[in-house]
Amino acid sequence: MPSEDRGGKMNEQTIKKNDLMADIKKYLHKIGNPPLAFQRVKYYLNQYKNFTDQDVERIFISDFVNGDENHALRNLWFFSDTYMMEMKDFLVKQENKMDFNKFKNKITYLEITKNYDFDKEDDNSWLYVYFKLTSTIDVAGELRATGKNCGFLSNIIREIIIPNFAD
Repeated sequence: MPSEDRGGKMNEQTIKKNDLMADIKKYLHKIGNPPLAFQRVKYYLNQYKNFTDQDVERIFISDFVNGDENHALRNLWFFSDTYMMEMKDFLVKQENKMDFNKFKNKITYLEITKNYDFDKEDDNSWLYVYFKLTSTIDVAGELRATGKNCGFLSNIIREIIIPNFAD
């Protein structure tokens, strides 16, 4: 149950965290809910708090179909209002390697390759997104989705990537 402040009102930060955790559970359920995924997401959310007070507003897990035709989850992404953070191979190894970038109004390039019609996904759908950020070093990101995860990636394109193109 959400905590209350001294005035009897719900603590907004606790409500946001509870909503995010519920959203994460729903998202993981929709894309297949591997047993370790929720534990690893929680671990990295705690790591993220060491860098910024900004709340994670959205998560995304890149996935693909491997050579054995098995569905595999790959990289975990967090998005706040200003920052994005990527944890590569977050289910395979729990290392403390995290890419952390400011992306607000810094996206300069977007490439979309797809077998997906943006209206509905099916088991054969896939979506690949490559983007670049303005920076003193070459910074880019890759997001991949298959099946039911395509709708989530499509929303990230519309709601996060495109609105943050550099002026």
